[in-house]
Amino acid sequence: ALLGIWIGWINPLLILHALIAASVIGLVVGVGIMFVRKESKPYPFGPWLALGAIVVIMASKQILEAYGFS
Repeated sequence: ALLGIWIGWINPLLILHALIAASVIGLVVGVGIMFVRKESKPYPFGPWLALGAIVVIMASKQILEAYGFS
């Protein structure tokens, strides 16, 4: 909900990009952790949501320009 409030007022399209970025970052790190630890354990998704939101906020101008928004 906080990401929706924080990012949604810029453009709701960015929320989708933040979730995708968080999922990709979490997937890459999670697979790396599984290979290093040699076991599958759950780990929190919240930090990756925050990192995905930061990445999207920093690249929001380029993302919106790619879709034709100015």
